[in-house]
Amino acid sequence: MPVHVKVIMQVGSELPAHVEAECHWGQEMKYLRRAAVSVALFSLVAVVFAPSASADTGKRQVRNCVVQADVVSVNGVPVEGPKVPHKPVCFDTIGAGLVYATGGAISAESAAGVDTPAKAGALVEAAEGKTGAGALAVVIGLFYDSNNYGGGTILTITTSTGCSPTLGFGTSYVGDYANDDIASGKSFSSCKHKVWEDAYYWGANYGWTYGTSGYGLLDEEISSIEFSY
Repeated sequence: MPVHVKVIMQVGSELPAHVEAECHWGQEMKYLRRAAVSVALFSLVAVVFAPSASADTGKRQVRNCVVQADVVSVNGVPVEGPKVPHKPVCFDTIGAGLVYATGGAISAESAAGVDTPAKAGALVEAAEGKTGAGALAVVIGLFYDSNNYGGGTILTITTSTGCSPTLGFGTSYVGDYANDDIASGKSFSSCKHKVWEDAYYWGANYGWTYGTSGYGLLDEEISSIEFSY
């Protein structure tokens, strides 16, 4: 049976300053993983042997977390957004999250049978152009924890309007629950999107795209998302 050697290292380097306190924990784990393989000086603490295992393909609990996007560009010129990212509001059913995200433009009745991420995408497409009751009732993105728009969890991103040549939007941190777990995604309301490896639109990126069944090397490494017309 093949074995993996896990080396536990003592790392003393500081994290980059651009990572804000609101997303400190999720980002700290990412930077510590990088430091463990790149730092030149380290102390070997222990060597642990374990049988090989397949990679995690996504969370099994069905959940829908809704997060607000901010304006990040006006007429193509970047603008500074809030320093603290918005916290996602999470629901134990996909349908309940869609009703909340659209301000009721997607009714509770039509959302009741939405039990898979694939059905969520079809329902959002059908609801495009409808007006909800909330100020942030336009869905501009759905993101999934597995390739091919599947899995058990989705992240729904909303704003006050769709993308236009005038306005671009972004989510500077997707939240601890979705951080490093997104593996496919779709844009709506005239938006295309770009995903970033780190919070605050930093690091490696993939896009622009209106939708993709996978982000290649950035699968389950995504921390922020940007939207443009």
